[in-house]
Amino acid sequence: MAERRLIELTIDEENEELGVNAISIVERPAFSNTFVAFSEEHKQKFAEVNKEERLLAGAFLIPNKKVVRIDENHEEYDVFFSAETIKKM
Repeated sequence: MAERRLIELTIDEENEELGVNAISIVERPAFSNTFVAFSEEHKQKFAEVNKEERLLAGAFLIPNKKVVRIDENHEEYDVFFSAETIKKM
């Protein structure tokens, strides 16, 4: 099997809207990871940190983690964010 294309995703630092303004919690994420859990009763993908403020703890993005994508021709390829790009976000 041929290796998939690998594309590094970056951000445009000249864009004034730089950063992340929303995160969606979905049942089938683009990548999966074990999230932080603080006790046995919180063995789930997200750990609740503060119920009143509705705060959750979990991985936002993982540096250099390959995420499979499919283009308009139904060809698979991988994308990733570097640690530096994630820090800038």
